[in-house]
Amino acid sequence: MSLVIAAALLVLLLAAGLGGDRFLASVEWAVRHPGLALRAWMGLALTCYLAVPAALLVLAHDVLERALMWALHADKEQLHSQYASGAVSVAWNGTALVAVGLATVVMGVVVTEQARVVRDRRALRGAPTAREIDHAGCSGAPLLVVPGPRPAAWCCPGRYRAVYVTESAATSLPGAALDALIAHESAHLERRHHRYIFGADVAGRLAVRVGLLRNMRAQVRLLVELEADDVAVGRHGRKAVMRALLAVSSPGGSVPVPRGAILLMAGSVGPRVHRLVFDPLVGERQLAWWQRQLAQSLVVTMAASPVVALLLPGLLVAGTAH
Repeated sequence: MSLVIAAALLVLLLAAGLGGDRFLASVEWAVRHPGLALRAWMGLALTCYLAVPAALLVLAHDVLERALMWALHADKEQLHSQYASGAVSVAWNGTALVAVGLATVVMGVVVTEQARVVRDRRALRGAPTAREIDHAGCSGAPLLVVPGPRPAAWCCPGRYRAVYVTESAATSLPGAALDALIAHESAHLERRHHRYIFGADVAGRLAVRVGLLRNMRAQVRLLVELEADDVAVGRHGRKAVMRALLAVSSPGGSVPVPRGAILLMAGSVGPRVHRLVFDPLVGERQLAWWQRQLAQSLVVTMAASPVVALLLPGLLVAGTAH
């Protein structure tokens, strides 16, 4: 039974990491509904991340017993009783220690990188060259103007959240285009896009090494821009958004962007301009309440499937003890 469940989890991992990745990267509705597609990508990633430890947990106990039966010529039932009826399995301990060790390493890397991000954001926000201006479209985050040789804008989430525009953008862009640019960056903060980007970056560093979720990083980066475009178009119109997009994509010198900032992604300008020109419903599509709830339920179901597979044998015999 354990081997069957582990094989099913492996099939689920490959189906999600290979088939699901290619499917979400090719479907047209993902471009029309970027917010829905972002949730689908997160559900796909969680499925892959949970399937691996679930399969290891299923296999560990079973493989250890089979190996000891062969090596020690032990009776199957007696050996099983030693590990399953009170004694703690060495394999389970080893699996737990490995998991804790890996989690510690990952958390150490994340905490270190986050400390650098916070330090960079704090330094940029407190720089004497940055000045704060009032703007109604920032949704609670301060708007800071910093020196820059070309029009540019970005946002920094977290404790030191803020929207940044360069002096060139603040002085050269017309009012509507500047408002659209600020609305776009504010939408990144409102929709918590940094969480999706973080999840995609983790997939890019881990899953891609074994050939899974190859398209996730680029697709998520594009989708957060498309969803922010939808918000900006709904507030200021597509012409203003297009003018702002073309202005900030023009070549020029470097700008002082800190780590962890959400900035214009190279290669996203073409698809965004094409969508703004040829899609007549940009900024007008809104999912109904029940559609959002259904989408979130499907994502949770997808992510929970490895856990259900792991617990299924125990659930089938629940309540049979005398």
